[in-house]
This record gives sequence, C-alpha cells and structure tokens, in this order.
Amino acid sequence: MASHPFLSPDWIAEARAIRDEFAGRVPPPEIDLRANVIVTGVPFGEGTVHGHLDTTTGFTIDTGHLADADVTLELSYGTARAIFVERDVQATMQALFTGAIKVTGPGSSKLVALAPVLADPAAADDEVASVAGEIARRIDAITS
Repeated sequence: MASHPFLSPDWIAEARAIRDEFAGRVPPPEIDLRANVIVTGVPFGEGTVHGHLDTTTGFTIDTGHLADADVTLELSYGTARAIFVERDVQATMQALFTGAIKVTGPGSSKLVALAPVLADPAAADDEVASVAGEIARRIDAITS
C-alpha cells in the first residue's frame, strides 16, 4: 500500500475509503460538535487545508467547511499531525490550552470535552478499542 503526506489529496482519498469501510463499527462520540478546521503551513498545494469535523451523525472528518459550524479551529500542520496521526493526547490538550489551536465560535466548551476522544478514540471499551486500533493502523499505513 502506498503512503502519502498527511492531508494531501491522495491521503484524503485513502482516508475516506478507510472511513467508509469502517462506517458504523465505532459509535459516534456522545458530544455533538460541528467544527470547521483550517490547517496552515501544509507542505504541499497552496499551504492551507480547509476541512471539517462532524460528530452529529457519526464521526466525519472531511474537506470543505460547514455552513453552520459550532466552532472554527485554526492550527498548524505540525499540530494537526500530532493530534490526528500521532494521536498524542498530551499535545492535543497542550495545544488547546496554550493557544496553538485558535478557537473561534460558541462551541469551544464542546471542543474541550471532545479533545481526549479525538486524541485517543481507542480509550473506549474493548470492542471499540479494537476497531479504533485497526483504523489507526490503516491510517498509519497510508501516512508518510
């Protein structure tokens, strides 16, 4: 299997395929959050990726912005990689509390409550942890 730079168009296509393959096998977080995400300093393309995270109907991370987001997050490529690829819980919490993630909008309290789940979805029951672990391994395999 080929690997691609995190958040590159090829990586996003492969990550969507993995998400679709595992759809419905991991319950969504109990916190409903619709967040727009701006990742800056991306080492390819125009240098910025616009995406979103939506937990209202499952757990969706995809490109483009939502019209009715609760919050907008702006973070560097390195911080996004630490959160979503390295799944570093400490880096996630530190980024939120030190301003490395710029948060705008009324949904910031939801974001703080959801942060540990985003950073470590495998910290759930055994079945969910097993599936989340497999998803993480598959994401790792496509990420250079």
